[in-house]
Amino acid sequence: MLRTHILLLACIISTMALKAQSHEPTYADAAMLPDVTAYLPTPPDTASRAFAGDFMRWQWGKTLRADRNRGAKANQDTQLGVARTSVIYSSVLGFDIDSVTTPAIHRLLEKGGNTAIASALAAKGNVQRKRPFVQMNEHSWGDHETEAELRATSSYPSAHAAAGWATALLLAEIAGAEQNAIFFNGYDYGTSRVIAGANWQSDVEAGQLCGAAAVALMHNSPDLASDLAAAKAEYLAQSTNATPNTTLPNGLAFIPAPADSLNRDFVCDIVNYWQAKSLRATTRGTQAIADADSTTTAYMKAFMKIIDIEPTDAPSLAQVITQATDVLRQSAREMKSARLRWRPYAKLNEPTLIGADEAGYKASSSHPSEAAQIGWGLALLMAEIAPAHQDQILQRGYEYGRSRIIAGYQYASDIAAGRTMAAAIVARLHAITDFATLLSAAKDEYITSVQP
Repeated sequence: MLRTHILLLACIISTMALKAQSHEPTYADAAMLPDVTAYLPTPPDTASRAFAGDFMRWQWGKTLRADRNRGAKANQDTQLGVARTSVIYSSVLGFDIDSVTTPAIHRLLEKGGNTAIASALAAKGNVQRKRPFVQMNEHSWGDHETEAELRATSSYPSAHAAAGWATALLLAEIAGAEQNAIFFNGYDYGTSRVIAGANWQSDVEAGQLCGAAAVALMHNSPDLASDLAAAKAEYLAQSTNATPNTTLPNGLAFIPAPADSLNRDFVCDIVNYWQAKSLRATTRGTQAIADADSTTTAYMKAFMKIIDIEPTDAPSLAQVITQATDVLRQSAREMKSARLRWRPYAKLNEPTLIGADEAGYKASSSHPSEAAQIGWGLALLMAEIAPAHQDQILQRGYEYGRSRIIAGYQYASDIAAGRTMAAAIVARLHAITDFATLLSAAKDEYITSVQP
């Protein structure tokens, strides 16, 4: 009975936090945002094998708290919201971001971050998970949070990670010259939560996916469009490095290198690999086999089936999928050529779910996952185009990556890297005029198709 009362109190407090957040300026109401619980799995229970990765990362994070640089940064990163993100990105852009001298950029970070936070808070109200310091019977760490408030709220997903990654994606649209540093800092803001012991690694990864999905919906807000234009004008006026830039991000600059077999993080990959193997004889294994078809036609068929539109009836939408798939695929292959990592079946000398593909993939790198990169990137674009189907679209995009773990061709960290890279690429595609025009035409096609 006592446990029930505690859970009820946690739900009430999470709801109160959500209501409080709703009074902050945002680009979308919480009710309009994608439902995290609809497209992401529940976090691992402490009794599950999958929890091993979270536990190992929790131990790793604690070792960095005394570090003069990274520990100090994690401490400052316990501050949530524009007060912190404006400081982080000021150092990247080379000028101060504040509500007086750069009001549009400040507004972009504030409203974009608040929207991502609202999305994470909505999920916290549905998924109650103890934070690491609570689970391990410790105290909170960091100067910008109250332990009592943290104890009363769910760890999953991380609101800090959602806000950090969402603001990075938005800011990178207007500041192409600094995109890699922006992505690094936005991603690293989430990692600080692991160091602080306030969130598990799986909470952080879920928060970053949550932030990316929220940005997809934000792109349908007229307020965001006008704020991006105003913020870009401020950036061009303030920056000494504001040259025309349509290049795509370099994942080597902000995505951590994969763990080798001597690294404690490799335990997480191995545990996920063995757990995924148990699904091979199920219907989910059958889906993993089907998802091995990596042709553009297969991706197009999968996503357009969800919105019930034929490619011939929506040529601009089909072209968005075609162009984005090409870019996402090429980017993944460039990173693979720079970071060679043996695939699970090659490393462990085991059979895969799809034996016919083993010889062809054996010499290619596992990191990052091409399927996860294409699947999640297309999901973000399709969710923006067809928000009425956003939860189903995002769930399908997420599962493309999971299929590769089940099949034995990639580790969980390869999948996470692919999804991170996908969101960064999609952000930068919005900054390319021709693609943005095509995306707008695709939205018009979708609206026309659903009108009675």
